[in-house]
Amino acid sequence: MDLDTGLLRISRALERTADGVGVYAEPKTSSSRWTITLDRDAVLILRERCARQETEKLLAGTGYVDERLVFCTQQGRPLIRFNVIRDFKAALRRAGLPEVRFHDLCHTNGVLMQLTGVSIRAAMARLAHSQARTTLETYGHITPQIESRAANRIAKVLWDGPTS
Repeated sequence: MDLDTGLLRISRALERTADGVGVYAEPKTSSSRWTITLDRDAVLILRERCARQETEKLLAGTGYVDERLVFCTQQGRPLIRFNVIRDFKAALRRAGLPEVRFHDLCHTNGVLMQLTGVSIRAAMARLAHSQARTTLETYGHITPQIESRAANRIAKVLWDGPTS
């Protein structure tokens, strides 16, 4: 993670072995190694997280294991999937939001990119899809908002003429 340039690089994956031990491995596919550009607010939030993490390191002392994780336990260890999901669902309840699967955040991201007119290539890169077809098939549905925007754009061209 380079917060000065606003880039987050995904370069390794945590895999659980049959006995539950976590080991770091190369991502399964080349498209699983990717770089994502962070917006200004995400950079600010991650800077705050890094500052908290430095405090956690000091409090844990020699018990802190620095595995260069952005999100981890207070001792630096990888988060446990069950705990992440439990905390996510609790946060949804506190916010008064309906319960959704954690993976639904990815789908929400894809749909929001579509609704805001993000190009299919940019969406493909941000979602780490190796082919545009995957992105189109997963997030290429027509919503009333998209249909309305298309109708308005076509009407504007017909009535006002094409823009340069």
